[in-house]
Amino acid sequence: AGLASALAASEGETAWSVEANNALAEADRLQQQKRWADAITYYKRVLAVSPNPPNFQKYIVLNNLGWSMYHTDRWAEAEHYYHLALAAVPNKPPTDHAHINLATLYTKTHRPAEAVASYRAALSMTASQRVQTQLGRVLIRNFQVGEAVETLKEALSAWGSDGPAAQEAHRELGTAYAARRNWGRASHHLIRAVDLGLPTNSTGCAAARWSVVEGWGGVHPFGNSPALSGNTAGGGAPGGVGGPA
Repeated sequence: AGLASALAASEGETAWSVEANNALAEADRLQQQKRWADAITYYKRVLAVSPNPPNFQKYIVLNNLGWSMYHTDRWAEAEHYYHLALAAVPNKPPTDHAHINLATLYTKTHRPAEAVASYRAALSMTASQRVQTQLGRVLIRNFQVGEAVETLKEALSAWGSDGPAAQEAHRELGTAYAARRNWGRASHHLIRAVDLGLPTNSTGCAAARWSVVEGWGGVHPFGNSPALSGNTAGGGAPGGVGGPA
């Protein structure tokens, strides 16, 4: 009775029970193991036990259900659940994850303008170099290159140009400058991105070889970002900014 009494149901809400809490814990465990279909089953079980849980739990369940749907390529359903999660807490979501997850989905489904709006909504809640870098990336894809440059420059100046998330910011800024045919600045940031991706020593490397190919053949400002040649251990791979709440 402890959890259920502590979270007494308000008008229209279903009391949050130990059974619902246990089902949510199992769903989260399955999601962390990337057992997406099983996680979906358990998130739906939570809603079967507590069809209209308190707003905080509702946000968590619906957002995480959407995240698992996304990973099974059920994108329309994922989008629906993200919107339901945000609607559950219209004043202020407890995390920025639903906004970021929507932005990820919009990017995946080639809707950059909507991705821009969702990343901005996330940044209005939580300042993050990685999220701001992703905003810069989709601004480039939405042909807002000038705004992308300013966004990415701010990401580097506010959080530093040498941290874990800086590699991606340098790479995207180099791509943006390449789109403006500013080859000098593009080269500077792309080389810095490569540099940040190289290990500081040979610890853990077995006969590793590194190479950087000079030239502009791999730079596609309005497609995929250029890949960094070689084994870029320690580089800042995209992702990890959204996902489960």
